[in-house]
Amino acid sequence: MSKILFLNCYDDMMLALRTMSAQLQADGHEVYLLALRHLEDCFTPCDPPLLHPVYNQSMQTTQKEVDLVVSVFEKIDPDWVGFSVTSNHIGLFIYLGKLFKQIKPGLTIVWGGADVWFNAEEDIQYADIIVLSEADAIINDLAKAIDGDKDLAEVPGIWYHDKNGDVCKNRKLEPFEDLESLPPGDWSLDRFYEVSDNQLYPHGYHPYSIVGQGFRNVMTARGCPFTCSFCCNGFEREDVNLTRLGRQRSVDHVIASIKHIKKVSPGTGMIYFSDEVFPMNRRWVEEFADVYHREIGLPFACYAYPTTVKPWFAQALATMGEGYVLMGIQSGSDRLNREVFHRFATQEDAIQAGRIFADHGILYSIDLIGHNPFETEEDFRESLNLLIRMPRPFLFQAVYQLMFWKNFPITDKAFAQGIPLIQTNEHTWLCQPKPEYAFWQAVLVIAGACKSISPDLAYSFADNPLYRQRPELLNELMQQVQLMNFTRTVTGNWQYKDKHIRDLENYYCRMEGSRAVKTYFTARDRVKKVVEDTKRLSRNLLHLPSMLGGNGKSSADSDEIREIFSEHQADMQARKASFANGKPSDAKKANGVKKPDGANGTQGTNGSSSDRKETRKRFMYPKASQVRAGRAKGDAGQPNEE
Repeated sequence: MSKILFLNCYDDMMLALRTMSAQLQADGHEVYLLALRHLEDCFTPCDPPLLHPVYNQSMQTTQKEVDLVVSVFEKIDPDWVGFSVTSNHIGLFIYLGKLFKQIKPGLTIVWGGADVWFNAEEDIQYADIIVLSEADAIINDLAKAIDGDKDLAEVPGIWYHDKNGDVCKNRKLEPFEDLESLPPGDWSLDRFYEVSDNQLYPHGYHPYSIVGQGFRNVMTARGCPFTCSFCCNGFEREDVNLTRLGRQRSVDHVIASIKHIKKVSPGTGMIYFSDEVFPMNRRWVEEFADVYHREIGLPFACYAYPTTVKPWFAQALATMGEGYVLMGIQSGSDRLNREVFHRFATQEDAIQAGRIFADHGILYSIDLIGHNPFETEEDFRESLNLLIRMPRPFLFQAVYQLMFWKNFPITDKAFAQGIPLIQTNEHTWLCQPKPEYAFWQAVLVIAGACKSISPDLAYSFADNPLYRQRPELLNELMQQVQLMNFTRTVTGNWQYKDKHIRDLENYYCRMEGSRAVKTYFTARDRVKKVVEDTKRLSRNLLHLPSMLGGNGKSSADSDEIREIFSEHQADMQARKASFANGKPSDAKKANGVKKPDGANGTQGTNGSSSDRKETRKRFMYPKASQVRAGRAKGDAGQPNEE
């Protein structure tokens, strides 16, 4: 059996790799997972920017982090490595592959993922094997072939190099239908590593990552019915037999997967449904909502498309519990959405969806795509108008920068129209920066992030010539507005303030009803009462001599009791002083307190030791049985005089 390392960049959720890890472990393989950087780092570019041609395209990866990845590789010493490749970071995957090969020349490197699906002819140059299909359908057969127990030519959906270095292209793999044959993902930390912020986190997550914060992801279905031109899920590829066909898991199977995650992954606090769009089958959704509420009960997040949001859908999400819905709008311009993005939801569809969520008390977020060379002044104004009209409250995520990936429809459209683009790596381009992009990004963020904004105020920003010439002035205001709506959690993450407050309130309610918490507070109150009773008893004992002296007791008895208590107080003070100085000693001797005569069995002026014990005995507090008997006689609480 093989020792295998799966590596991913900027995504420590690793949904597909976790599933395949569980599949391979069931066959007896030893599988390790390594995440280089976490998902949050994709949205926080380093400052200052790195100048290295490889690291810079991956936002913040440093040489030390690469060295840490190499150290993990050397420690594990895998038989083969699997990369889940994305176009944004392809340069980093190429670089790591070369380093691994230098350390272990006979190593087999396997590439899979979205970039491979669209750029197989180029990617086969950097890997021994590439997978052009949903890899979990063939991963066990592929592992057998790499081990030599099966012929690579018999594994469908892959390309590989033969002994002569020629590329062999196997037959296509049919779309994977039996999703319920897949095991729950491998969320164990026993063989998990994360490298981020120049540190290695063995068997744990970076505390600022969303996984470290308690997010766990699940897919209830595969496939997407929409055709967005900028998305890898938006169109079919006949050459690799990718399909947009929807395939749905049963309610019981999804619930069982979530229960497994809760059991094996400590700290699970929120379930993120990674479906391209949350299921639209009403019967399935309503059944799932009821079971999820009864048997899971965790906060959740999911993605919705504006035209799929109906009142019954929002009601089902409300039934599930504390929900959070991401709704990509991309632009307020119907023209841009339709002609460029191939999205056919209108501005009115988005507003109606927001109204439905608001009516059902569901927090939703929206985001836009900016830095788009196809966008006109009128398109920008339509987006501003949309943000003003959207029902509040909502969370405005960001204006994301449009990325052009190789062989995507929107990229082909830009090249066909001769639009100048800046290439950032082998398979990724960005548009030329312009001041108007930064200006409109600031205007839209201000309009979206404000809890309420009047049209006049919003358009005053858009029509101000000074801000157009110097958008950096507006950027400062944009940052302040964002700070008004976000707060840092105790772990350092930024979170929407209203949602954070609501989360804390819900957490308090859950804790308040917890049996363990009730037991703790009951025990705390009892201990507190015992401490208070003890202090009160101590005070009464200190005042006992004067109390006895004033109640007609003999002066000799009172003097003797006072002497006993004085000795006791002096002894306690001496002990405290000696322990504070770190030198325990004979407390009475250190403080000059003379031992009473007769303490060593000799007769003293104040009587013998037995006499002193008798005196103490005469003035002890009554026993409980004596108190009860005394109450019957009407003299309860009197000193016990035997």
